[in-house]
Amino acid sequence: MIYNPKEFKLEKTTIWSFEERGKWATHRGDYRGNCPPQVPRNLILKYTKENDIVLDPFCGSGTSMIECKLLNRKGIGIDVNVEALKLAQSRINFEYTTSYEPKLIKGDSTNLQSIIPNEKIDFIFAHPPYADIIKYSKDIKEDISRLNLQEFLNQMSLFSKECFRILKKDKICSILIGDIRKNKKNVNDLIIQQIKCINEIYFKDAIDDIIKQNKIDILYARHEVLEKRLKRVDLIYEILYGIMISMIAALAYWLITECGIEGIYIGCGVVILLSLIIFGIKMSRKGIDNSYANMVDKYELCILDKKIYECEKGFIAH
Repeated sequence: MIYNPKEFKLEKTTIWSFEERGKWATHRGDYRGNCPPQVPRNLILKYTKENDIVLDPFCGSGTSMIECKLLNRKGIGIDVNVEALKLAQSRINFEYTTSYEPKLIKGDSTNLQSIIPNEKIDFIFAHPPYADIIKYSKDIKEDISRLNLQEFLNQMSLFSKECFRILKKDKICSILIGDIRKNKKNVNDLIIQQIKCINEIYFKDAIDDIIKQNKIDILYARHEVLEKRLKRVDLIYEILYGIMISMIAALAYWLITECGIEGIYIGCGVVILLSLIIFGIKMSRKGIDNSYANMVDKYELCILDKKIYECEKGFIAH
């Protein structure tokens, strides 16, 4: 048995294309909808290190779990379909020197509370059904491939919320999903819909924290402080700029009337000093101005999101 792909290289662009489906180890292409093993291998190598915990919440035939075993990651595969789990189990049962055997669990990816605690996972590789394009069961209640588009998106929202809960801080969730095509026509772009689901959940949770911690009031207070500081700096800048212009005019007049070498040196020195001071104030103002602009953006974003939150509260399950 060949355990690793020949001439494998990590993908370094945003467009991946594989001429052949990988057939190393026990990989097969006979399970409907499974992805080429090059995809999870690339992602696992890119976003994890050995001994990390990798979750596949739509495990299917176990493509990602095979890669976890080969790459010495702690693989956890979850699926609602027992038959799929049996197939996955048969495919990870091969002799290979590794520290961890993947664990396969029957479970619902939209509700993993009883299976995975908070902030436990290092990386999620999710390859969900493309709505109802391929139905993976006839009567499994939790099977989201049996749902219509809107029901499917609602369940994906719940799944996305679980991803945020179980991922460790600053870790990655990779979702492999395509669009829906029926009768050779693009019916719906699931990629965009999934991004919307994630954004709504992420920002609503963030706004929850902002409201609970009174961060809007704090931002508003800093907004006023920075605005007053800018006004003071502008006033000083205008005064000094006026003084410098007056001194340049006086110096020019003195040079014309007196033309003394000593006066020239003194005048030039004063002008240079004032120029440096004004330059320093200008740079200081630029820094404050940037802080002010960022603060205004954050403040307005918080106010906007608060309004959205209040209008749509309950739209996404919490």
